[in-house]
Amino acid sequence: MIPTYLAVPDQKTGKEYQFGRYPCLPNEVYEDKVFLLSTWSSGVAYNMCVNTAGQQTLLFVGLIFWNMKKSMGEAKWSKRTMSMHRMFFKTLILQVTIPLITVIGPLIMNIFLIYNSYYNQGANNISICLMATHGLVSSLAMIYLHKSYWVFILQILFPNWFTVEERKIFTLVNMHNEFT
Repeated sequence: MIPTYLAVPDQKTGKEYQFGRYPCLPNEVYEDKVFLLSTWSSGVAYNMCVNTAGQQTLLFVGLIFWNMKKSMGEAKWSKRTMSMHRMFFKTLILQVTIPLITVIGPLIMNIFLIYNSYYNQGANNISICLMATHGLVSSLAMIYLHKSYWVFILQILFPNWFTVEERKIFTLVNMHNEFT
């Protein structure tokens, strides 16, 4: 967002220019105090797409994949460990695709609308709502994809489903984690 921040326009001339580009804006927009971040609307959306895709996909997944490949080649692991390694990597990739879908998808829709100089407050609201689901979807995916998380949640929500021994192990593990 640094290029956008450094290019914040003069508010008076920027608003005149933007309001001239989008004559279909509702009257509330003209009457309210609005801070104009940029006159290059698509630039903000492009910037967010490139940064999110670049940081999430290329940087994180690329580095993790490279490090996992490197560590797999150096060590002799059992089949079970290799299987766990692959499963972890698959869940990691799935978790990284969540921001791509919940953030990049609405941004691409916004870029399309901006490119066609079409303003629609309803579409704007829907795209913001979809982006806001990122945290919820990521949390639910974390609970679903990693067995330890969903077992923990199930033990809290339905303690009667587990045997006394399973609850003792659960309590001992949690007590050990509190003291370390």
